[in-house]
Amino acid sequence: MGGERRRDSSFTQWDRQMKHRIRRIVVVLVAVAALAGVVAYTAPASGQADGKAAPIPGAIFLPGYRDWRLISVAHEEGNLNDLRAILGNDIAIKA
Repeated sequence: MGGERRRDSSFTQWDRQMKHRIRRIVVVLVAVAALAGVVAYTAPASGQADGKAAPIPGAIFLPGYRDWRLISVAHEEGNLNDLRAILGNDIAIKA
């Protein structure tokens, strides 16, 4: 019986060591994931580093479109069900 007790106590010690190692691995993995999230969140997106808009296929932007003001808001019903902003430059607002 004395040998069985040694095995049980050594198994318990081994079990504690494994739990400690697993906890350490989990903490490191969580820290790495958090760091990757922070880096991904703070890194500038493609096309935004220099303040220029990313190109949109098929879209035509007139010079000075960033200075346009809000004219109205349109609510599209039906399958679209979205809100759209109507923007215009000074000429459009005067018209």
